[in-house]
Amino acid sequence: MLFIIKLRRGCRLFALLALFCSNKTGILPADAAYYAASMAAIMVDTPHDSAKPPLSEQEIFPHLNMPGKTGGKAATPPDSTFKPPANDKTASAAQKRRDEEDKLFAELKRSADFAKAEAVSRSIEGLWAQSGSDSIDLLMFWANKEIAGKNYAIALDFLDNVVALAPDYAEGWLRRASVHLMTNDIALSMVEMQRVLQLEPRHYNAMLQLGAVMEMTGRPAQALQAYEKALEFYPQMRSAQRRIQVLIEKDSSRAI
Repeated sequence: MLFIIKLRRGCRLFALLALFCSNKTGILPADAAYYAASMAAIMVDTPHDSAKPPLSEQEIFPHLNMPGKTGGKAATPPDSTFKPPANDKTASAAQKRRDEEDKLFAELKRSADFAKAEAVSRSIEGLWAQSGSDSIDLLMFWANKEIAGKNYAIALDFLDNVVALAPDYAEGWLRRASVHLMTNDIALSMVEMQRVLQLEPRHYNAMLQLGAVMEMTGRPAQALQAYEKALEFYPQMRSAQRRIQVLIEKDSSRAI
């Protein structure tokens, strides 16, 4: 069983690197060396089997708290009719979404009240969740259902299909990175979060999880930077605030 798990993990690493080298992601082949180096560094430096995420499961999978996202009784699965990702979106529709995101991010940054800021963040995450494809939505629905049941291996099978069919859909990459974080597969989680931030540079959830990876790999300074970056976009993000406080207290105790 352990051999099978390691074999599947190795195949996923090679598949990820191959995808980054392809034209489907928009990443130039030369960039593959950077991702390979990142994965190699994390794999060497990190005791994968013993490290534990400094974030709670709720913080890693905030989408499971959103109505209709977990696959529970209240949730309705999307239309199962296969439809490829919508690549023919008009420029005006894309611009409208960007304008809406900009408006929400400005409101998020101004919000001094936690409850209001959280509501705005959910609106932003709702926009991020829009894949433009019923087939992708269905795969994400199934993946979320398996994540809620802690069936991470099955969830990864669905998410592998999501990123293969929709390589520009940031939430597919983030969900897969989150599962890898929960299962201590740090190398894959790291490189997939970098992909998320290429697609969505303001993705504060990816920054939060990147900070967790930095903590797990013994890089507190880089973790602090990631958490602070998340707060630039979402100042009321309590998870990032809490981790910053923990890191500061740890640093202070070492200095005494």
